[in-house]
Amino acid sequence: MIRLTAVLTKKIPHPAFEFGSIGASFSLEVECASGQDPVLESQRLFRQLDQALEIELQRQTTPASAVPVPQAPAGPARPSSNPPPATAPAPPRQGRSRGPAPITASQIRLLERLLSDQPGQRDAILAHCQAQVLEHLTCKQGSEAIDALKGAAR
Repeated sequence: MIRLTAVLTKKIPHPAFEFGSIGASFSLEVECASGQDPVLESQRLFRQLDQALEIELQRQTTPASAVPVPQAPAGPARPSSNPPPATAPAPPRQGRSRGPAPITASQIRLLERLLSDQPGQRDAILAHCQAQVLEHLTCKQGSEAIDALKGAAR
């Protein structure tokens, strides 16, 4: 039995903003049954991942009401002789629930300083991140905004 793992990642510029991008990443793991051609199976996996990736990127750049809902593919994704592996339930979480880390105070101070030199960018950053104020950004969004502002200042 051969195990195939396919990972596909794509990042594109966001069409509505001067800076920033959108991205998606998908991975899929399957086991090839005896007699199944691993090359053909990997090609099939990458085609499926590419289709899913394009749908996700389109969803991210299109208003929710305009995105078509993809239909489930005809037939099983796995051969019937190769059932999906059983998974154990996730253990209960302790403490703070997982989620994106909030922007740090030092990131806010740096953003404020960079934005004082580029005042028109504040609204673009907030709109891109779908936030009302800088304090509502995530740590990752703050880092991306800082990188973009530093690049624009050069």
